[in-house]
Amino acid sequence: MNISASEARKNLPELIGRAGYGGERIIVARRGKVLAAIIGYADLKRLEALDDEISLELLRKALAESERESLTLKELLTKCDIKLSELNS
Repeated sequence: MNISASEARKNLPELIGRAGYGGERIIVARRGKVLAAIIGYADLKRLEALDDEISLELLRKALAESERESLTLKELLTKCDIKLSELNS
């Protein structure tokens, strides 16, 4: 479902229910430009888990490559574009 930002403001409680309980994904646009999405918490957790898996895979690849080099953890994370704070969350 696509909705304007002004409609989203007017109908936010309903949209939250539709996303949270109905599993709908609502795209919010302003002046025709997509800005955000309203998704349920279960969808968010799946996205976060997928993001974690991708980051872990990138870290594994970089670690395998770094066995030929001598890198600190900080250098390895920088190479993988992973912030240390992301690992602690």
